[in-house]
Amino acid sequence: MSTASIIIIGDEILSNKFVDENTPYLLTKCAELNLQVQSVQIIPDTLERISTVVKEESERSTYVFTTGGVGPTHDDMTFEGVGRAFETPLHQHPELVELLKKYGKSITPATLRMAEIPINSELLPTSRGFPQIKVHNVFIFPGVPSLLKSKFEAIQHLLIGRQRFHSKVYLNASETDIAKELTDIQHQNPTVGLGSYPRFHEEPSLILTVEGFDETEVDSVHLILTNTFSAFIYKNS
Repeated sequence: MSTASIIIIGDEILSNKFVDENTPYLLTKCAELNLQVQSVQIIPDTLERISTVVKEESERSTYVFTTGGVGPTHDDMTFEGVGRAFETPLHQHPELVELLKKYGKSITPATLRMAEIPINSELLPTSRGFPQIKVHNVFIFPGVPSLLKSKFEAIQHLLIGRQRFHSKVYLNASETDIAKELTDIQHQNPTVGLGSYPRFHEEPSLILTVEGFDETEVDSVHLILTNTFSAFIYKNS
């Protein structure tokens, strides 16, 4: 099973100066690619926090996606933070320097910060100017939503997921009505995941979900749920 962690880097998101548009997009893409998301974190522009979180998520997830902190200003610290996470120094990558010149950037010390990346980085081609930077299993995306989307679409063929199958059972019941039986069914079918989601003052009032990698098993557990809770089945489902 391939997993993913999403790390949104930026004080501007934490302070609500800007709305986070990148998390919904990345969650949607991970679902499409059959990547199970382990965590979503929004963290400040500090080296210690970036390096700590990147290291932790890199060790537990197949892929890590960071957004933000890759520009030329003082608060753009992502490359250095990722370098620290892997105890890897930065260097000024000559290909990036040439690209900065090509796209008409005035070559100043601030501009050159955008070319300073960990020495073991991979440069993945994209359709828009700068390549996508990858360090180990960490994909370092810009924070600008339009740039993130174009770069993600350029590299998504490299991400390998495993298809998961889903089904839902709609009930008019409370969780206390079905909790014991649902727990028993989960224990008897440990390779599928069961979820219970109440809806207050709505019909149906409870949605059960079944999720797993084996379609036949998911269908079987779905049938068990409908039979077990037949008295509560929402009639319009």
